Amino acid sequence: MKRSKTGENKLKGQSINIKRILKAIPGTGGILTAIEAKTGYAWLTIRKAIDNNPDLLEAWNTEREKVLDMAESGLIRSIQSGDAQDRKWYLAMQGRKRGYGDKIDFGDEPLKIKIIYDERNESENAD
Repeated sequence: MKRSKTGENKLKGQSINIKRILKAIPGTGGILTAIEAKTGYAWLTIRKAIDNNPDLLEAWNTEREKVLDMAESGLIRSIQSGDAQDRKWYLAMQGRKRGYGDKIDFGDEPLKIKIIYDERNESENAD
């Protein structure tokens, strides 16, 4: 992204105002179409600007984290009020280290499986 003499940034020939995008991010939840509606810039232009500008990326990530915090807060309130489904889901997602969930965590190492073929069992089952 190149900066012009007027203080705007150019993204492949298109002049965009970074401050305009930065000001539009709060309250959108990080949803690009909401930022698009506030700025008038195309979705892809906004996405490229965010990818190429550390200040925009930080503001966008912060906005998305706020939404995640709200969702987690709502989930916790639901669990506290006794919602069994939310409790099960939370344990499946966050309680794996304590043995909850339906997925087995094998760590970062690739899983190696060794198969041993026993010919004796094959002849017994043939009858």
